[in-house]
Amino acid sequence: METSSEIAAVGLLLFLHVFLTMGLPPASLASSKAYAPGEASHNPAAERRLAERNLLSKQGKSAVDTTAAGWSSKTTGSEIKNETSDMAEMKFNKFMKDFHKEYASPQEKLKRFQIFKQNLEYIRQGNYDHRKKDGTPGRVFGINKFADLTVEEFRDLYLVNLELPRGPKLESVDKGSPKSPPGKNTKSAEKGGGTTPIARSPTVRGEGSFAPTNRTRRQFPNPAYWSYTDREYYPEVGPHQGRCMACIEVALAGALAILNSKMANRDAGLLAAQQLLDCVPGNSCQVASTYSTLVTYLMNEYLCPDRWYPYRGITQSCRDRNVERKGLVKVQNYQILDNDDETETTLISKIQQSPFLVSLKGEYLMRYTGPDPIENCPNVDPNHTGVLVGYGESDDEVDYYLIRNTWGPNYGVLNGHVRVKRGTCSTHWALMGFRMTIHPDRQNDRK
Repeated sequence: METSSEIAAVGLLLFLHVFLTMGLPPASLASSKAYAPGEASHNPAAERRLAERNLLSKQGKSAVDTTAAGWSSKTTGSEIKNETSDMAEMKFNKFMKDFHKEYASPQEKLKRFQIFKQNLEYIRQGNYDHRKKDGTPGRVFGINKFADLTVEEFRDLYLVNLELPRGPKLESVDKGSPKSPPGKNTKSAEKGGGTTPIARSPTVRGEGSFAPTNRTRRQFPNPAYWSYTDREYYPEVGPHQGRCMACIEVALAGALAILNSKMANRDAGLLAAQQLLDCVPGNSCQVASTYSTLVTYLMNEYLCPDRWYPYRGITQSCRDRNVERKGLVKVQNYQILDNDDETETTLISKIQQSPFLVSLKGEYLMRYTGPDPIENCPNVDPNHTGVLVGYGESDDEVDYYLIRNTWGPNYGVLNGHVRVKRGTCSTHWALMGFRMTIHPDRQNDRK
């Protein structure tokens, strides 16, 4: 009978024989084995990362400009490099699936992936800088449909150089703006008239971009919260403005759609922002119109329901016949609130009468997902327009405005809205409310 030691020896010999005949090393040596091409060590994820590094080394530089962030960042080179992890790749693949992203070439996809990783770091840093009183990061920024764009690309695609409507006191807000010639722009605030070009700031980004805005907490009229979005008649947010400088047109049509639905006491549907693009003289996707030009048009022409003049996001010939046959609402008059110390109180007391067009600093809204309000948006160079539809206070006691945006229902909170801290983001630089009328023969033509 074999002893136990003999059995153990035979077992060891069989073990070594198996490894030698299979060409495999013992586990202790496996880590040092250099696999030849084509062997079982194939790792697609690792090969993709190697291909990325090779492509970047051939280019001789990063696929993106890491200084083009739009915000000051504490990001280091090693932190950006760390975003080449499998986790970042998984997030990017999910992003492409969620927002139906396709790219023309592997090089373009890689470039967008590099930008996406950079945006992940800005999101992380932005939420940290919006940390709550208990020290937890804010829930302000996240991955949305713009996460593969640089700020410069985003600005070129969606933002405009606004010319602000001016009331008697608004001129004093922008001391760098050219003065109007004598005898021009003398209409009252109630009737509007004239525009004031904005003098661009020499520093849009850079240090201080994340600095909190220190404002004295004030008492406001009750209720502490109010929103059109709670009303059953509130119309849904329309389609994304697209690659067209039409934020004012989409916002103006949205504000009038809210008023129209309020008057009907039911959702009366969207109104035709496309009509404003096509039919206002000199307007187009490439040349942004002004508040005053658009409102002047609507004081003379009726705006169609969107179903009779749907939004395309491109400039077309004016469908005069549609306007003549289906035009429904017209601006009766409008009011511009003065930008002064009482603007917040005045606005809150008036918003239940009319939603207000509001100017914004658009870059700071780019990465917003909410639900917390943006607090760090500066009062400089407004380049975007939304509709102010409500106000409230966050769970961290931040007073905010609720703004209906023009970037479609799959943006922000409440299907297309953004919360911004009151008195920030240039919201008080242009505030325009409306009174409107309905075509006398088309009262029943609402949705």
